[in-house]
Amino acid sequence: MSSEKRALEIVKALAENIQAANEAGIQAVIHADALFGDDDETTLGDAILACAGVEAKEEKGKTVDDLVAWLNDWRSASGPFEYSTGQKMAKITHNGGWAYAFVALTNFSNKTLGNVTKGQIFKAASWKAPARHARADLARPDQWFKALGTFGVAYLR
Repeated sequence: MSSEKRALEIVKALAENIQAANEAGIQAVIHADALFGDDDETTLGDAILACAGVEAKEEKGKTVDDLVAWLNDWRSASGPFEYSTGQKMAKITHNGGWAYAFVALTNFSNKTLGNVTKGQIFKAASWKAPARHARADLARPDQWFKALGTFGVAYLR
């Protein structure tokens, strides 16, 4: 099978999956830059969305508000999520009782965490401090389902 035919099959399968997700009420998001590497090829991502019957939308940067809203929609089995902000990090709490995660609000560096970039999501090590390594990124909602569980942020694998 030629590589062009194989690529066409992959695009068709991806379009069918996106269409099924949208029919089920799940919002499908494709980050063309993440998939294809550069801006010149983003038209392929738009073509996939067109095959699926989904209107292409330019996605704005995600915020902590977006993350907390997503958590309340998808992971709020035992209570609501809230957040409070500090100088460098936002602390997301679950049901007002325990620290769920921390989100970097600025780029900074310190002895414990090393170099931290804005938008990195960290597991809570305690009420006051994040764990060492980032588990997900605000700019990549596709990572949220895997890294952010109902009862806590995922351990490193």
